[in-house]
Amino acid sequence: MDIGTRSFQFHTPVVIVDQQTIAGPLEKQGNLTSFVDQFIDDLYDHERTFELCYNKLIRHTVQALLMRHPRVTFVFTGDLINQSTPTHYGLTDTQLVPMTYDYACASFGLSLANGALMLQQGPKQVIVGAMSHFAGAGATVPITSFGNALVHGALAEAEQSGIIGVIISMFQLTSAGITSAIVFRMIGALLFKPKS
Repeated sequence: MDIGTRSFQFHTPVVIVDQQTIAGPLEKQGNLTSFVDQFIDDLYDHERTFELCYNKLIRHTVQALLMRHPRVTFVFTGDLINQSTPTHYGLTDTQLVPMTYDYACASFGLSLANGALMLQQGPKQVIVGAMSHFAGAGATVPITSFGNALVHGALAEAEQSGIIGVIISMFQLTSAGITSAIVFRMIGALLFKPKS
């Protein structure tokens, strides 16, 4: 339900009921190890490429959650490599409907917000996540000026239209890149089979 002109109140409370985390060897040396369920031994987790490692980590994380929550049908997530292609391959053995976002660090916030909105439509639970395989992130992101374009579009419109203008206008500058990523991902999925 709308409250005022720019706020929304959920009629179904949104709570986090479970979590699953896999982290790399450097995170294992940090101070947050008690919050991590599993660590991988090397940056590739014994795979040939980062993409195969991503695929494997997504698959293992989602499988662990589905074992505990088998009735989930939607997953909202994003990653920082090849416009979420490894995430989609990692989910192919599931019956989940993937909703992925390619907005770097903002992927988790977008996933969380859209997952919360989906819960208002009927599903009892959704999976929300983000993938950040630190060693490969950034080097393979093809739209290098994407963040800069988002910020400049948002700042330009913020002065005129407030927060709604920020959300709408920042994507006007980047719509060609987003559309290209979606179209080429779909073409690639139709033409090529994943390597095993």
